[in-house]
Amino acid sequence: MRSISAEDFDSRTLPSRISNEGGVSYVVPTQPEADQVLAAFRTGAPLDEIPSEVRVEVQNGGAAAGAAAAVGTVLGDAGYDIVRAINSDRGDYLTTLVVARPSRLPAAERIVETLGYGTVVVGQTPEDADVVVIVGSDARLD
Repeated sequence: MRSISAEDFDSRTLPSRISNEGGVSYVVPTQPEADQVLAAFRTGAPLDEIPSEVRVEVQNGGAAAGAAAAVGTVLGDAGYDIVRAINSDRGDYLTTLVVARPSRLPAAERIVETLGYGTVVVGQTPEDADVVVIVGSDARLD
């Protein structure tokens, strides 16, 4: 056990809040975040892949009008934190790209699984986003 350090373990504080009822304080789990943390522990999924903790920017890069908002809704419904849905500087993306910082590659791969299309690439993201989804003309928006 001496060779094991704290960095070898995933750990997380269960999202919760304090509730006072009848003069008694209770710790109450915050939902749906608490359920997501517990599900990650049960399945052995890395804790940094909990959707509510992944900040996503969605850009329309060549799909139909409104595609960024539509994909943002799909990902938001899956629990991801959508920071914004905007148009890309370019509109000629044939393939949807999911751009992630190296530490967020597992989350980017799960986004591709959620959408059912797209390609994960390593790249820079805005300071307030962990992943950028650039919706290309391959997007299935039905």
